[in-house]
Amino acid sequence: MIKGTVSGFQLGFVNLVDSVSEGVALGFLSYVKRGGYRAIDVSSNELYPVNIGFKKAELHLHVLCSEIGERRVGSEANRKSTFYVESILKEAGWMTEVTQLSVIDWLSDGAVLKCDGRHFEVYSSHYSLGCAVVGELVAIDTVARLEREAIEDKIVLLHGDIASQQIAPKNFPFWNPDEHQYLISLLEKGNPRALVCATERNSAVAGGVYPFPLFEDGDFIFLLCI
Repeated sequence: MIKGTVSGFQLGFVNLVDSVSEGVALGFLSYVKRGGYRAIDVSSNELYPVNIGFKKAELHLHVLCSEIGERRVGSEANRKSTFYVESILKEAGWMTEVTQLSVIDWLSDGAVLKCDGRHFEVYSSHYSLGCAVVGELVAIDTVARLEREAIEDKIVLLHGDIASQQIAPKNFPFWNPDEHQYLISLLEKGNPRALVCATERNSAVAGGVYPFPLFEDGDFIFLLCI
């Protein structure tokens, strides 16, 4: 292993790389300077004679996902992540500008669900209104069934196909599928007492959280739990 100091940062090169899953590892270059750790893997395989992989992203994902954690809009963690990204961009020589906006935050003391004397583990859905309700439970698994079911003053269990993907917020301007807005309109017109959303494990939705929140919407008016 060779180490040296170049313009104030530590430089190292080793001839063994254990982070390359395929091909032959040719070497590993790392350096540490003010602002954090960087690394480059150099490897070779049949598709790429020389393959260079940068590990900056791994470091940033660790900070954002493990150290800062959940960073919903309006939270202190969201502000920390914004400041972190801004500092990294400035360090790289980019000019940055931060746009201030007013958003809501949300806190929960948890949720309780009981049915026929049994207790079920549930979580408050983000931005859900709080209340204590008792009512008849009706299970809905498709939009077609929701269209014909009378749900007023009932507790609605959304599951199966209708709960397979996260629903865009009512007033989200960047991505707002018509089918999502139609689902929301059916629920609001139906006027249930509360919604229980039984979502499945899906690594492609909401960062792989299980159970994932079907709704994350400060404009949605119902008590929600998952």
